[in-house]
Amino acid sequence: MALIRQQVLDAIEAKLEAITRANGYTRTVGPTRVFEARKAPQQLPTPSILILQGEEIVENSIGDRYVCTLPISIGFVDAYSGQEPDAEAIEFMADIQKAMGAEFALSVTMYSGGSGDLTVQMLEDGNAINSADALPGRIYGDVEYRVIYNRHVLDPSKL
Repeated sequence: MALIRQQVLDAIEAKLEAITRANGYTRTVGPTRVFEARKAPQQLPTPSILILQGEEIVENSIGDRYVCTLPISIGFVDAYSGQEPDAEAIEFMADIQKAMGAEFALSVTMYSGGSGDLTVQMLEDGNAINSADALPGRIYGDVEYRVIYNRHVLDPSKL
């Protein structure tokens, strides 16, 4: 069984892969354009999304469960279509914010046996668009989140 952390990241990746025009978004990212490895925006196909994990904070404040807070940065890059670059970047950023929402539920294995639902909170901390050196022909930005979830203190793959 995968660690709860990995299950949460897999669910986030699936939400981002669902960004397609057919699903009501402004562009199609799909399952082949979401990356977890560190890559330079110039190396990515467009449109693309890059998920970067920060240092997780783990606190034992609810008995036999940890409260985990994982900062993630969801970067994005796309080809510039010739409209207003900031407007295009904001549009892509809004797609990501819509896909992430404020929380989602996962079915996970319980430490005591069986399965149960885990609520994962997605708290947006900030965002930026086109804010560094210009990338000719591209728009880009990122959305910063604190991902908050619980896991059991004795087994990180269970709740």
